[in-house]
Amino acid sequence: VKFMDFLKMNNVPTHSIGQIMANPDKSKNLQTATTKALGFELDFVGLRKEEYSEGSRIPIITEASAEEDALRRDLRCNALFYNICSSQVEDFTGGIKDIHDKLIQTPLEAVKTFSDDPLRMLRAIRFSLKLDFELSNEVIDALNNSQLVQRLQIVSRGRFQQEVIKCFEV
Repeated sequence: VKFMDFLKMNNVPTHSIGQIMANPDKSKNLQTATTKALGFELDFVGLRKEEYSEGSRIPIITEASAEEDALRRDLRCNALFYNICSSQVEDFTGGIKDIHDKLIQTPLEAVKTFSDDPLRMLRAIRFSLKLDFELSNEVIDALNNSQLVQRLQIVSRGRFQQEVIKCFEV
């Protein structure tokens, strides 16, 4: 279903959907725009790839293809794209299969994904709890990796706390 058709089917006025705010406080470094539609908060970001330094979870960002962007995501089920030109969902990582199988997996090796941004470990747990999905064996092994657990120290206390609170809100 095309987005505008979906809005019309749900009696959402299409003449003014909402204001898109540039660079909200939560994602200034990621060039994110946010708006609300149908009671959901939607984030809009450009396609990007990221490189991380060992002591930070703040990436160096460059433009990328949709496939490159999908590979840098936290989880395969979060790496789906809706192509507004073709009205198709694009799945470069197997996210649709993971949703069908109720499985949490990472687009790249879990150790690499979690090492780049250790907060992704907590996100994997949160999505597993929220969606009632199983963690893959590879994800479980990575979560038990003491070196990765140590990398959680580079996550700010505030972001760590926010993610833990979200785990308990499910």
